[in-house]
Amino acid sequence: MQTPAVTFSVRGIASPDVHRELAALVGPTRAQPGCLRCALLHDTENPAAFELIEEWVSRADLDVHFRSEDCRRLLAAVDRAHVPPVFRIHTLAACDGIDAIAAARGEGVD
Repeated sequence: MQTPAVTFSVRGIASPDVHRELAALVGPTRAQPGCLRCALLHDTENPAAFELIEEWVSRADLDVHFRSEDCRRLLAAVDRAHVPPVFRIHTLAACDGIDAIAAARGEGVD
């Protein structure tokens, strides 16, 4: 599994039309060079809440995305959110999986 170098996420609360606009951007974002993942998540307890998560091979790839028309459309859509969205960029040094859980529980992984 390739470890993403950068995760970009946007959290907010928005109307259904903003959700539709964000959903329409998922496919084009996934097609951009360096994009490993793009997903729009909805909170089951609050249908107006969303989180858009993007994972990128490198910060340089993410910066190219930031200059794209798709990102301009993303920013325009979340600008109409009910509350100001929260933006986060995380640079990852390591990514652990099930082995970390097993080690913490003192178990071996088969």
